[in-house]
Amino acid sequence: MTTRTRVNPLVIWAPVSVAVLVAAFVAWIGWPAGPAQLPQGASTVDVYLISDELSEPAERGQTDGWFGGLGLPCGTDAWYVEANNTAMCAALDGPKGTVVVNTRDKQISLPDASQAALKVWATEADAGTEQHTTRVLLVQDSTAVAIVALASPATAAPVD
Repeated sequence: MTTRTRVNPLVIWAPVSVAVLVAAFVAWIGWPAGPAQLPQGASTVDVYLISDELSEPAERGQTDGWFGGLGLPCGTDAWYVEANNTAMCAALDGPKGTVVVNTRDKQISLPDASQAALKVWATEADAGTEQHTTRVLLVQDSTAVAIVALASPATAAPVD
């Protein structure tokens, strides 16, 4: 009569459980993020100046798909940003501080005090240099939310 050795269920379930956890973690990291949206009303955002001289155009959709965010389409020294149906690898200076923005029906506006703060930070950054800051990136919780053209700082273009 032959005796069969019974395999301990722990030997089977432990590797299966670890494999499921690893697969879930990989799927969570690689899931493409949707565009950031500010809630209705007033929000506080961080301000980064965009260096036009160091920023470069990029192809749209660089972060779409699995592991797109980990691919670093702009390298480690620039942020990939899509806004106004264009994309760029933005070289940033900051954060310079925080400002308050108001969101209503997907329109982002900046109060007078926020506009003045943006102009002060841009002027300080441009002092003694040949560059002229023309745009700033607004960031909330480490996610780009809008770009402000300093020529018309009352409104911001939401990030796509």
